[in-house]
Amino acid sequence: MPNLPTESIFISYSRRDKEAMQKIAFFLRDQGFKVWVDNEKLIPGTAAWEQSIEDALKRAFAVIVILSPDSKNSEWVRREITYADQFNKRVFPVLIKGDEDDSLPLRLVTRQYVDLRTDEDAGLTALRAAIDFYIEKNKPWK
Repeated sequence: MPNLPTESIFISYSRRDKEAMQKIAFFLRDQGFKVWVDNEKLIPGTAAWEQSIEDALKRAFAVIVILSPDSKNSEWVRREITYADQFNKRVFPVLIKGDEDDSLPLRLVTRQYVDLRTDEDAGLTALRAAIDFYIEKNKPWK
């Protein structure tokens, strides 16, 4: 197992996918990763909300985008993907509902994704393997 970075993994998701986000966050934390999720760190409606999200994205070593029809329609998910790309963050798309047509936003159509729709355990294992490979290849926290 690789040494883990000290920075966190940022999770981008639609509020309607909160249950899936919580499962993924719990899994990653159980694996030893730090995870940043907006609903745990921010008070909705405050002036600092947007700035805190920007800061967390900048500090993250990777971003997980939870894909579903709801997230594809979320302006905030699209903004977070754009911001992650702007700062060259590694994006790990994770498909939880729907199919490629109704769940993948335009910015992610050429990227491979982890599929949690039929076998959640296998999908989480694949996600962990992809993150480990990225860490070993890039050591982004050095």
